[in-house]
Amino acid sequence: MFIGIIGTGSLIYSNSSTSSLLNRLEPLISYNNGMLVQVLDMNTDVRNYLRSGDSSYISLYQSDKKSYQQIFQNAAGLLSPRERDSGILQNEGSEAQSLFTVYEQTALALPPGQLSSQRIDEVLLGVDQHLQSYRNSNSAANVYLTKERTAAQHRLGILVFVTTTVTILAILIALIMGFRRAIIARLRMQELVGRITDTLSRLEAGEAHVRAPLSGLLEERVLATAINSMAEQKEALVVELERQYVQEKELRESLELEQSVREGLSNTLYRDHDVASALQRTVNGLGPALRADRALVRIMENKSPGTIISEWLSPTVKTALDTQVGASSIGELRTSVYLDPGPIRDSILKGTLVAINDVSGDERLSEESRATVMRTGLGAFLAAPVIGPLGTEAVLVAAMEGHARNWTDRDAQVAQTMASGLAATLTAIRLYEQERTNLAAMKKLDESKDFFLAAVSHELRTPLTSIVGYLELLQEEMEEGKISRTYSRMLDAIDRNSKRLMYLIENILTASRIESGNLQLSKARTHITPILMRTAETVMPQINSKHIHLKMNLSDGLPDLEIDAGLIEQVILNILSNAIKFTPDGGTISVTASSESKTLAVSISDSGTGIEPDELQKLFTKFYRTSAARDNAVQGTGLGLVIVKAIIEQHGGSVSLSSKVGEGTTFTIHLPTIESGEIKESSISSTTTHHA
Repeated sequence: MFIGIIGTGSLIYSNSSTSSLLNRLEPLISYNNGMLVQVLDMNTDVRNYLRSGDSSYISLYQSDKKSYQQIFQNAAGLLSPRERDSGILQNEGSEAQSLFTVYEQTALALPPGQLSSQRIDEVLLGVDQHLQSYRNSNSAANVYLTKERTAAQHRLGILVFVTTTVTILAILIALIMGFRRAIIARLRMQELVGRITDTLSRLEAGEAHVRAPLSGLLEERVLATAINSMAEQKEALVVELERQYVQEKELRESLELEQSVREGLSNTLYRDHDVASALQRTVNGLGPALRADRALVRIMENKSPGTIISEWLSPTVKTALDTQVGASSIGELRTSVYLDPGPIRDSILKGTLVAINDVSGDERLSEESRATVMRTGLGAFLAAPVIGPLGTEAVLVAAMEGHARNWTDRDAQVAQTMASGLAATLTAIRLYEQERTNLAAMKKLDESKDFFLAAVSHELRTPLTSIVGYLELLQEEMEEGKISRTYSRMLDAIDRNSKRLMYLIENILTASRIESGNLQLSKARTHITPILMRTAETVMPQINSKHIHLKMNLSDGLPDLEIDAGLIEQVILNILSNAIKFTPDGGTISVTASSESKTLAVSISDSGTGIEPDELQKLFTKFYRTSAARDNAVQGTGLGLVIVKAIIEQHGGSVSLSSKVGEGTTFTIHLPTIESGEIKESSISSTTTHHA
């Protein structure tokens, strides 16, 4: 009797352990996996917000966070005291809160206007570190709970064995006591023990289907019933554990595939530059992620989903259904579910997801539409609207062929996420195409402008040359006394402005030849000193008019150069003209020429106002004029420095500059000498200058 009591207690404790395993540890593991899913969804929401700047992803993030917190609370309520003392779930919660803080204070706190590539990369670096920390704590919790489950299973096996053993002992004792009653009863009991022992041995060996025969004495039948009940419980437990293992494996594989697809779509959001690639990438990701038979995109036509423009077909679909819906009449027939006025069409137009679990029994379909689509083999479908600037532009559809499907909230969330990603991608593609069209138009306008300027300048140069020629004749006659000197100032003004106009025309023509690649050099062995002196003489009237002190510091023994003297003179003239414009009355301009290692350096310094540092990199841009030039109405075209840089680089030289606001600017050009036999690459130092 004492042994029977122990056996009964063991059986009760065995049932309690089974209940703890099924009702506590298995849900705990499932909740832990669910928390990882929600964190990964939040990570995807944050990345989509950083890539697109769409604030709707912040709402998705908040929704996923609430789901995570609910799952965490459910999991915490199932912890045993020992599991709670281990702190494993609390550690995971702390890591999650740290990750949420990084999301909300760095990534989601950035306004859309500050989402530069560099800033996004900096934010994602911190996010990935905290995400990895959370993954580690989640994995540690999963390992801990799995070990707890394994230990519980082991204890349960021991309890079953103990219960069985105790029961056998009770039976054996009963048999021994029965020997007193009769030899026949003893023999029957021995036969009973043999049969029971054989049954238990086979059960212990793993033959779960074996059952004890329900025959013989009443005691034998009762014992066989008890053993069979325990065997059935054990078999049911094994089947349930195997089922949960398969479900857990499938869930993990599905989550990994879903995460891979989401990350792939997020990382390549702006990679596709054509609509077809973006559509195909989306359906290729949606189908496997949802384990659907088909995935497709329908374009909106007359406020209803119409023509199929992209499609994916699962390789597991039966041969009879192995056809592209979009390439057959099936696709047209299936549009009937969207054409009927009612909840499905209204939801699509409002941008709300539609989930049909069973076409044959869903009341949202009319009888006619249901009959039509059932003839095509459609069993269930999930439709997620693709929302563009003007409303629903397309519908992303996942479909099951020939059977129903209970679409889960996760399925709906995956479809909505991919539909949002597709919408963002299509928007980016449209912007890209528009930008490319605008750039082409601007380039064409720029070419037309350059052609017009070159043509007009060329036409102006001929009459201007004639004016200059006649002006020289008038000046000669004035010198000879044939014309009164009262006209001297007028002739000087004509001479000064005609030379200025000729200088502008030459700059425009030179810039045009540079732009078209037709700048030809007529090189000859030349000394730099005559060029510098001629240029100084040319600008002397402007120098004198502003009372500027010009210093010429030319070293002795300067090497000869192989250059186009006319173009180099134009370079020196452009730099000197700029220096004169920005040097105040009574200022100083210095021209220095010296020989350096394999190069000849010419520096032109002024005591002008200098240039702001943020304008330095724009100085060699065509038509760019500094803020000082614009504010002080300094005359200029913005071509002088462009011409300087192009001519010097074509000679194998380089241009550098330095400037300080309030102190002045220095331009230095380096030209290779004949002795060097080298061509240097051009280099522009990021110092300073104040030129139009």
